[in-house]
Amino acid sequence: MPCGLRGIRGAPVLIVVVLLACEEATSGPAPVPVPPLPSSALSGDRAALGALYEATGGPNWTRRDNWMSEAPVDAWQGVVANPAGDVLRLTLANNNLRGRIPPELGNLVALEKLELSRNRLAGLIPPELGHLASLEELQLSGNNLTGSVPPEFGRLARLQLLSVSHNPRLAGPLPVSLMVLDRLERIETAGTALCASADPDFQAWTLGVTGQLSRCLDDTGPTTVYLTQAVQSRSIPVPLVADRSALLRVFVTVPDSTTATIPPVRATFHVDGATTYTAEIPAGGGVIPTTVSEDRWVASANARIPGEVMRPGLELVVEIDPEGTLDASLGISRRIPEQGRLTVDVLEMPVLELTLIPFLWGEGAGRGDRGDDRCHGGRPRAPSSAARHAHASACLGAEGDGARTRAE
Repeated sequence: MPCGLRGIRGAPVLIVVVLLACEEATSGPAPVPVPPLPSSALSGDRAALGALYEATGGPNWTRRDNWMSEAPVDAWQGVVANPAGDVLRLTLANNNLRGRIPPELGNLVALEKLELSRNRLAGLIPPELGHLASLEELQLSGNNLTGSVPPEFGRLARLQLLSVSHNPRLAGPLPVSLMVLDRLERIETAGTALCASADPDFQAWTLGVTGQLSRCLDDTGPTTVYLTQAVQSRSIPVPLVADRSALLRVFVTVPDSTTATIPPVRATFHVDGATTYTAEIPAGGGVIPTTVSEDRWVASANARIPGEVMRPGLELVVEIDPEGTLDASLGISRRIPEQGRLTVDVLEMPVLELTLIPFLWGEGAGRGDRGDDRCHGGRPRAPSSAARHAHASACLGAEGDGARTRAE
């Protein structure tokens, strides 16, 4: 019945009752907050986003503006969408996401960037992310993910960046399926136990992407050897530089524990079939280990190899216990390689020419003969050691147009 007195008959007390009812109908109840939509009420890309919200503690996110509301998804925190509502970018880095990455994210078929770094995500990386055919950037670094990189990532034909660094529990070889990703430019795996297969084809492929990739190794395998000049190691086989001395490390291992000590080692270097150098390494005092331990000097046979030995085309043969003093039952590999010679990757580096240009330092520099006085005993105004070093460098060319030097 509409509010008012029209059509009211009876005692005045009845009129009062009717007026109170009208007043109550006009004011209405206090507004009630609208609860977030349940994920079951969502569809399409909204449903995938809803699954992420529920799986990673959405109510406790640092920022969650408009999530699970009827607002356009483009207005949801961290979401960029096209006019049709297809999610193009999902950026929720450092946003207190906790839990597992839901497989439903693989339904965001238009997604170009997924950024979930620096959260508290755990569990396996869902292989369903390999369905994201439009994905160009995948950033999952700084979490607590486990397992390895799914082989399904070989389907991400447009992928340019794969960052899974600083997930300490990620481990194992990277899938060889990544080799088909022609657009992949960078892989970030620092702070993980992920590694690149020692397969020559896969190692050659890694040269085309940036990012430090460790080579997969078997620390319980046979005796191994490498040469290092600075950064090289068993897992980082960076080419050696010609004419620079190197450290030869030979890691002798046995299948089972023993009290036998590291035996003598002979290393012979060859170029173009001719022997160029032989290193005789005496027996060591350490017990032969069962695994490779690069951080212990006594766990390997070591020798300094002169720079003149390090030439392109270098080959190496290592003989373990050449005199045969150890018991054959120990199972030690006596020769590396078993047949032929081991190729050593040595590169001739071009000379880098630098021209040092004189410059003047301090207030008033450049007026009169102040610069010449400064380079011939004048006192610089700057007191720091860095300034004195700069002054010395500048004066190298004070006698002419510049001092030319050659450096490698």
